[in-house]
Amino acid sequence: MNDIQVIGSGLLVFGILFFIFGIFTFGSRQFLVTANLLLLVAFNLLFGVKEFVLFIFQRTKIVGTLAFLIGISLVFLRLPFPGILCEIVGAYWLFGGFTGMILSYLSRIPFLSYIIPSSWRKENLDL
Repeated sequence: MNDIQVIGSGLLVFGILFFIFGIFTFGSRQFLVTANLLLLVAFNLLFGVKEFVLFIFQRTKIVGTLAFLIGISLVFLRLPFPGILCEIVGAYWLFGGFTGMILSYLSRIPFLSYIIPSSWRKENLDL
């Protein structure tokens, strides 16, 4: 990883933390807006602008992109709870193909391997 990607991964962690804080503070608009901005910048730094735009505007991912952008718009329009739901659904539609890979990676961490059922691991999923 180069320096730009390291900064992007740090912003991604902070974006996820701000999103979780926004949910735990009952839809605090300040946390959610900050999380949205951090996540958008983080993905651009991690993938590069061209690759990020090509990824989110694939024909199979356009519904997830629209749901995520509608969720961001709802948060900006002071409707945090419908915005959070739209963002979560959009993120699942965008990144749902990576679920098996993420669970497989997390199952290699000693403490989490006891929590994640073996039926959820990548080698047992039919993706």
